[in-house]
Amino acid sequence: MLPKQLRQELHLVPGDVLELESHGDQIALRVERPKARIIKEMGVWVFDGEATEVSIPDWLDQERQKRIGEFMG
Repeated sequence: MLPKQLRQELHLVPGDVLELESHGDQIALRVERPKARIIKEMGVWVFDGEATEVSIPDWLDQERQKRIGEFMG
């Protein structure tokens, strides 16, 4: 598990994908992120990334349905 402070600095959320690379005796983790996403900062949803053709309202609806499904079991 990564320390909480590092997860916050990198804006990691459950479901983020980390890529593992090894270089000799060193290991590096890199966050794989879409070019654009919506993240929650200090309780407010904000856009992070490049412009995209993805519909933000559609994406929010998908996330809402996913969370309802997780909550309902």
